[in-house]
Amino acid sequence: MRLMTVQRAHLAAVLVAARFCEPKSEPHIAEHSYSKAALADLLGIPAHAIYDNRLYRALDKVLLQKEQLQKHLKERLGDLFCRARG
Repeated sequence: MRLMTVQRAHLAAVLVAARFCEPKSEPHIAEHSYSKAALADLLGIPAHAIYDNRLYRALDKVLLQKEQLQKHLKERLGDLFCRARG
């Protein structure tokens, strides 16, 4: 069977959403959580295309961007909270 190409951003979305819904390991996400959630329908990625090694590789890529992501989220969330206070 030929492997399906999955965008890195979609894999990051799977990792984040799965952590919010049920904070478990990558193998658990691949074997249980993803197929039970609506993510397959929302992202258009079939359950067979989400497996632990693919999630681990995606997590490695996300970790390379950790500082930039933290900075962006701090700026973005800081803006949201400042607006809510004002």
